[in-house]
Amino acid sequence: NMGLRTYITPSFHLDFAVRGVGQGGDYSNGVARGAERVVNFKYTGNF
Repeated sequence: NMGLRTYITPSFHLDFAVRGVGQGGDYSNGVARGAERVVNFKYTGNF
């Protein structure tokens, strides 16, 4: 597992994560399984 967080502004950040690096195999229906990639944009504000 790997992850990176970048703060664009104090209220806005970007997360990037990769899970299952180096894992292979197949799902039960025969489709190849690769690494999972996640990108998350998060804004925190007050109102």
